[in-house]
Amino acid sequence: MKEELNNINQHLNKIIDSLSTETVSIKLPNSNIETLVKASNCYISITDSADEIVLKANTEGMLTLAQELIKLCISNINGKHYHLDECGLASECNKPMVITFVDLPK
Repeated sequence: MKEELNNINQHLNKIIDSLSTETVSIKLPNSNIETLVKASNCYISITDSADEIVLKANTEGMLTLAQELIKLCISNINGKHYHLDECGLASECNKPMVITFVDLPK
C-alpha cells in the first residue's frame, strides 16, 4: 500500500504544480543566486463557529491537504502529526488544528 500512496502523492504534486500559474523570481538572502518558483494559489481557512470547526479551501488547498494526509499515512509513524495553522498552510486560522496519525486502537 505504501507504493500506491507514493504514486498518488506524486500525481498530486503534478496537479498542484500545474495549478500554480504565476512564476516569481526570488533572490536568496546573502547571495547573488536568483531562482524562479511558481507562486501558490493555495487557500485554506479554519474557523471556530459556535458548534463546529469549519475548514474551507480552494482546489489547490484541498489537494494540498489531501497530500499532507497521504504523507502521514506513508510515514506510518504513530503520533506523527501535522499542524494546520497560520504558521503552516492556513491562510486564515482562528482555531489551530493538529492532524495526527495513530495506529488502530486495540
